[in-house]
Amino acid sequence: MKFPWTCLVAIVCQLLSYAALGASPLEQEKMSTFPGAISEAQIEQRINNLNSPIDIQVNPAVIDYVKDYVIYGQRPTQQLLGRTALYFPIFEHYLKVNRLPEQLKYLPIIESQLKPNAESPVGALGLWQFTSATARQYHLDINEHVDERRDPIRSTEAAVAYLADLYGKYHDWALVLAAYNCGPARLNQAIRMAGVKDYWKVREYLPTESQLYVPRFI
Repeated sequence: MKFPWTCLVAIVCQLLSYAALGASPLEQEKMSTFPGAISEAQIEQRINNLNSPIDIQVNPAVIDYVKDYVIYGQRPTQQLLGRTALYFPIFEHYLKVNRLPEQLKYLPIIESQLKPNAESPVGALGLWQFTSATARQYHLDINEHVDERRDPIRSTEAAVAYLADLYGKYHDWALVLAAYNCGPARLNQAIRMAGVKDYWKVREYLPTESQLYVPRFI
């Protein structure tokens, strides 16, 4: 089942109208271009009805990221959606073969903006932003001649295997995403500090980037 982007945009539009009450005139003008009449109860109901492997919660972080995609970053989002035609079929194939949720195809959007040559300041590379250590662990070749982290097919095979392994450890997709971002060791420490295996309760013990990671995915 395709992720209901159109529904999500409609939900957020009216929610933004409430936020606009305290916004600047420029922000209000931007928000006013998205009409709609929907109550907060309806917003929550529709979000709860989304087909998602993640425990979705409506909070300011989620709203801010949707605003970034829908309002303030329309042009980059258009470019991003154009790249989905090239890469999503690859992701969908390997996720289906490995019986993982199709919605995980959106993970490379927050990792790399679907740019196979994207490189992070700490050296993570490719669509799925593998570090060299994790890449080699999942049998990607990295040498003076080739770096398979840039290969859309090979890196996707590795990423799907890694996600499957993480799910085998945590049995919760929100925790899997957190582990993908900060690493299992750091997540395990946060779980011990929180005393529960619930991302939304563990979240405050994670690094700032990981606290925002699942809201970005949502």
